[in-house]
Amino acid sequence: MAISTYSKLEQGKTELTVSRLVQLSVILQFNLSQFFEEEPEVQVAEHVYAGYGFVTRAEFVQQVDKLHLLERQLNNILSQLPQ
Repeated sequence: MAISTYSKLEQGKTELTVSRLVQLSVILQFNLSQFFEEEPEVQVAEHVYAGYGFVTRAEFVQQVDKLHLLERQLNNILSQLPQ
């Protein structure tokens, strides 16, 4: 896919054809039916450590929330340090 085509997709100036969408889903190993599920699972594959497997959307959101909390705590600590 050309960079200009990708740019147009991002800007909403053009749309993917169904055949191109299918091709991309094969390349990215993504099941298109997940777009039509009410709450699709976020699947994160860890190829280096096979024991980790996949995470659910809820688990992913929980980790993101923890990360945001840590970021706020760090910013609070940094704001209390002398300049």
